Amino acid sequence: MASIKFDNLKKSSTLINKDYTYCDLHYDIVMDSKNRDFVIDYDDQAIKNSLIRIFNTRPGERFLFPKFGCDLYRYLFMPITVNTAESIGNTILNAVRIWETRVTIQTPVTIVADPENHQYDIGLVVIFPKLRKQINLNGVLTQNGFKEV
Repeated sequence: MASIKFDNLKKSSTLINKDYTYCDLHYDIVMDSKNRDFVIDYDDQAIKNSLIRIFNTRPGERFLFPKFGCDLYRYLFMPITVNTAESIGNTILNAVRIWETRVTIQTPVTIVADPENHQYDIGLVVIFPKLRKQINLNGVLTQNGFKEV
């Protein structure tokens, strides 16, 4: 039977003087060729990856967490209206409130419909209270899901 070793995670959890608050596997789960281990993201990048994962997961896709995610895909084939854009913003806010408690999202979420390209442009101001930091997370919602730009 095959096994996977997460040595990089073990090492990072035993550091005494760590320079980060949060760590997580990189969103795409890729190998670091130099260290021959999984790539790890820290602090705001780890949380940003978590948000993108929430936006791209449909409820029911995760076996042990069937309610995890927010179904942004359902909006892609609805009429492009102000009400649809407002619903997307509310869906994002509710999902983040439930699944990513390390951040708050400054309201309102900016949603701009782009019917010519069959997408929505999404802009969020993400506040990291424990890190005393905030970032702008901008992306597009297309038939392939949410992608940061």
